[in-house]
Amino acid sequence: MVARLRVIKRFRWRDQLLIPFIRVISLHSYYLLGTMCMYMFHLLLISMFITSAAFATTWTVDDDGKADFSNIQAAVDAAIDGDEIVVMPGTYIGIGNYVVNMNGKEVLLRSKEGPQTTIISGQNQRSVFYCGNNETTSTIISGFTITQGQSTQSQGGGILCIVSSPRVENCRIVNNFAFQGGGLASLGSSPEMGEIIDCVFKNNEAYFGGAIFCDMGNFWVTDCLVRDNVANNIGGIYVYCCSVVLQNTAVCSNANGQTYGTLENDDCLISETCESCGDINGDNVVNVGDLLVVIKTWNTSDIDGDVTLDGIVDVEDLLFIVSAWGNDCSPPQTGACCIGFEEPWCEVLTEVECNSMGWYMGDGTNCNPSPCF
Repeated sequence: MVARLRVIKRFRWRDQLLIPFIRVISLHSYYLLGTMCMYMFHLLLISMFITSAAFATTWTVDDDGKADFSNIQAAVDAAIDGDEIVVMPGTYIGIGNYVVNMNGKEVLLRSKEGPQTTIISGQNQRSVFYCGNNETTSTIISGFTITQGQSTQSQGGGILCIVSSPRVENCRIVNNFAFQGGGLASLGSSPEMGEIIDCVFKNNEAYFGGAIFCDMGNFWVTDCLVRDNVANNIGGIYVYCCSVVLQNTAVCSNANGQTYGTLENDDCLISETCESCGDINGDNVVNVGDLLVVIKTWNTSDIDGDVTLDGIVDVEDLLFIVSAWGNDCSPPQTGACCIGFEEPWCEVLTEVECNSMGWYMGDGTNCNPSPCF
């Protein structure tokens, strides 16, 4: 009996010694298992990414028939989210109410050689583009001349967006007609802001908003030129509601008003005439810096290099810089102008503006407090 008790005690003493080692081994096993799981998870993510990339397709369109499709709508119908559609130079038309219905597809639709050679025409019978299936900025329309659109629904001759927010870039939207928004109409609220970037709106016509009309839409207009559009009410951009924000955009020489209801940053030009002193790099003098900007943006519609504001950077801009070489383009000085004997008693104006209506109190003066009494 005594021997048996001793054996049991010895066994329990050894067992106590082994417990820490068993715990260490168990923890190490759990660590290895966790590491393997994370590794497998990463492999799964990589596999999913490669698989999705492998399924993305680039479709080609050529009106001469030497591509996957001869018309753009057929390519859009065949595409799935993530695909790219490349359109060769040519003039493309359609049937029905729209030349191209984007059908809510998250695709990149782009021209191969830019808007100068790739034209989509509504033939004065239909709108050119329609986005009315919850498109977001993942739907991209890039590098086309959008022209001769005439809406069958009264809105959006060139582009009609209904509760959608696509991205439109590097497009020339010219010679389109509608009751509201000859160039583009955005109707209905969308969860995100649409984007119009590096586009030219020119010679579009409407009753409201010759270039752009917006009612409940939201989008950015960046690096764009909006000129020579016509409407009974605001030839430029008419925002009935809600948020259209202009950034580095020129809106000028439009009939019956430039903007209504827009928000603009300080880099925008809003003017009844499209005139430039020649300084496009912002140093207040016409010099080699401006010439370099023209060269850098050559043959594009980039507003930073388009000193003549005609929608294309070309030899006309080069000649303008040469003719204006050395011009001082500093903004005119302003000061307090005492207008008369009724409100407003005082306004801050240039001396030239003030001379026709009151007494100029000198450069740098202001109306708070009024120096007129």
